[in-house]
Amino acid sequence: MPIKADKLSSQHLMLLYETDGDRDGAAINYINKALEEGQFALYASVNVKDTKHMKRITSKIRHYRRHLEQGNLLVVNLHLFYQRALSANLEPFYDLKAMLEAILKERIAAGKRRKATVVADCADQLSRNEKFDECIIVERWWHNTYSEWLDRNVNITVVCPHPNIVLGQETFMRNKQQLSELHSLTISAISK
Repeated sequence: MPIKADKLSSQHLMLLYETDGDRDGAAINYINKALEEGQFALYASVNVKDTKHMKRITSKIRHYRRHLEQGNLLVVNLHLFYQRALSANLEPFYDLKAMLEAILKERIAAGKRRKATVVADCADQLSRNEKFDECIIVERWWHNTYSEWLDRNVNITVVCPHPNIVLGQETFMRNKQQLSELHSLTISAISK
């Protein structure tokens, strides 16, 4: 018997953070928790080619190499996604969606957990650069995709970081509200 969408624990989260360290720490926590629970985890970032960034991230993902090799974790470079999003071309996002659904389907067929967590920061980079129209287009796409997954009983949580240092400014409060409305929940990364 399929699980009803309202019984799924998936979310489309807007993660507000103050510093890059807060963002990275939250991303690492979500990835580690997903892997610990036997989920598939996807870390998708515009910063994948930044070796210092990736060293910081991968050094804190428990059993990083093993999870990559076993297919429990995938890292995707979102630089091209960002470039395309600047011109409202979301084609790479549809390819990512298809790939993610195929991976999850294969994992389910192999008897693995039917849940995934995605941490994706393309919209984050758009927010940072005050490209709010483009950011809203990307977040609307994620919202629609998340809603479709709920309707199809596909259990994928999407975590979208956003810089509160930008969105917390009075000038951008309307943008923050628009972005928040495109998520099932808005949370804050807590500094340690």
